[in-house]
Amino acid sequence: LPLLYLSFLSFNSLSFSFLFHFILSFILFFLSFYFLVPFIFSFILFSLSFFFLFHFIFSFILFSLSFSCLLHYNLSFILFSFSFYFLFHFILSFILFSLSFYCLIHFFFSFVLFSLSFYSLFHFLVSFIIISLSFYFPFHFIFSFILFCLSFYSLFHFIVSFILFSHSFYFLIHFIFLFILFSLSFYFVFHFILSFILLSHSFYFLSHFIFSFILFSQSFYFLIHFIFSFILFCLSFYFLFHFIFSFILFCLSFYFLFHFLSRLHIIFNLNIYFCFFSFLLL
Repeated sequence: LPLLYLSFLSFNSLSFSFLFHFILSFILFFLSFYFLVPFIFSFILFSLSFFFLFHFIFSFILFSLSFSCLLHYNLSFILFSFSFYFLFHFILSFILFSLSFYCLIHFFFSFVLFSLSFYSLFHFLVSFIIISLSFYFPFHFIFSFILFCLSFYSLFHFIVSFILFSHSFYFLIHFIFLFILFSLSFYFVFHFILSFILLSHSFYFLSHFIFSFILFSQSFYFLIHFIFSFILFCLSFYFLFHFIFSFILFCLSFYFLFHFLSRLHIIFNLNIYFCFFSFLLL
């Protein structure tokens, strides 16, 4: 009977041992579910990290493009500055061109005066001949008087011709000056054409600058996405470790559950058998 009782206790202790296995397996089973939640969350984060990685690649392309457009902006700014310099040249050329037309009128007027001066010079020569003849014909008083009167008339013409001749030289200087201005005006017209081309290009590069600014702003937005994706990527690895640990616990829980179920049947039958046998002995 004592041996039987001891055997009964030993089987009971085994049953308690397997019960402890069952409790441990139950705890591990619930822990595995606890770790399963981080695994699902890690999977979501891992998927999101790839999405944000794509954002990062796109942001890098945009960032590179923004630097390219920034170079365009610097060039556009230089061209825009040059365009204002050439615009000033154009304004000056327009003033010179206007002055050249004003001087051209002076030139035509000087040409008319110069022509008139030659006409008056002819009058002067005639007057000189007449005045000479008037002295040559002292006895032909009537004729001389007429010639003398005509000579004074021609003398007046001579004075006018001298004034006109003097003015014609003044206008000739004007003509030379207007020729210089007219030549310069063509030079400045060329500057104007170049300034117009540069101004047009500067607006083209200004549009590039606006586009570069948009890309630059977007690149910073995508850079924030990249930083966030990197954090999520790191977290996903942390949760992946949780998943591996949860998977090990899950496998162990099934192992302990199987162990418990396989032994439970034997312990239960043996306990019934020894209880019945002990009852008979008693």
